[in-house]
Amino acid sequence: MLIIYGMEQCPHCRRCKGEFDAKGIEYQFIDISRLENLKAFLKLRDTDPAFDGIRGTEQVGIPALLLEDGTLRRDWQAYLDENGGAVQADAAEDVPEGQACSLDGTGC
Repeated sequence: MLIIYGMEQCPHCRRCKGEFDAKGIEYQFIDISRLENLKAFLKLRDTDPAFDGIRGTEQVGIPALLLEDGTLRRDWQAYLDENGGAVQADAAEDVPEGQACSLDGTGC
């Protein structure tokens, strides 16, 4: 099953979940605000090439998708375009492609 790593407090994560729900795409949401979930996510983030562009920055990298084949993706909007239909127009305007929350609270 598709996994979405994120945080309930993150507006980008809420938008991502809302779009997946609207398209009827099943997923498991893993909230990284829980310590055990954060540890698993950080292990993925610190080793997977999908996060190469954010290592060393203050970006967290959520929402992040873990596909059934083990591929990690940060571009949830492109994933929806490819698999479930286009993102709703207002969602596309509110959430820039690949944008993720930062540790300092910017980018959310």
